[in-house]
Amino acid sequence: MKKWIIGIVSSLLVLAALYFGAAYVFTQEKTAIEANYTSNKDLVIDMESAEVKVREGNSDDIKVVTQANYSYQNVVEKTKRTLRFKQGRDSRIVWQKIFPSNVKVVIEIPKNYSKKLVVKTESGAVDLSKMNLKNASVETQSGALSGQKLTGSGRFETKSGEINTSFDKIEAPSKWKSESGAIQIKMLDDKDCTFDLKSKSGSIKAPKSGLRINREHRKSSRSEKSSVQVDVKAQTKSGAIQLK
Repeated sequence: MKKWIIGIVSSLLVLAALYFGAAYVFTQEKTAIEANYTSNKDLVIDMESAEVKVREGNSDDIKVVTQANYSYQNVVEKTKRTLRFKQGRDSRIVWQKIFPSNVKVVIEIPKNYSKKLVVKTESGAVDLSKMNLKNASVETQSGALSGQKLTGSGRFETKSGEINTSFDKIEAPSKWKSESGAIQIKMLDDKDCTFDLKSKSGSIKAPKSGLRINREHRKSSRSEKSSVQVDVKAQTKSGAIQLK
């Protein structure tokens, strides 16, 4: 093998080692930052690119834990009625931004929290667990939206991503909407619910609920009376809807 080929290969191996070494250093998570706030205000979580988890906590306050792979802090805005968390600026220098950012935000809210909850992300998954939602609003532009062991009601929307929620009980009218992605809704108790499920390009499956499905319009409802209040409304342009 010619020396110049050996030189090129050696150089490429060195560059690869430097890249992956730097990637390891600059993608390692820093020490988590924890903060507590009073829970007497509406809570708005507004992130650009972050993984957001919201769950029930053991404290009477709102607890926020943030972790990232660079020196990061949330922007906190307080008004008389609202506590808003916004994503802080990316403090990395230009060449460090060739490596992906990794921002994680965990919000713990009190069990008896009765104010409005709004969660928004531009790019990143949202996960809710073990919560009693009071007409919550959860929205992602590009990222999965999931929720487990939920009660209450809410609006769940994504432009590009799957929605997968599991409710022990839905207590008020709720809505699921996806521009491009499947919607799965699991309900332990659906005997008191009515449904409106629509998909322009995708199947509708509701094997356990006894729904009548109009294949032409891809619409289903437990009652044909237009005056019946719709408790569960799900709509997608491109993706399947499954009611479990």
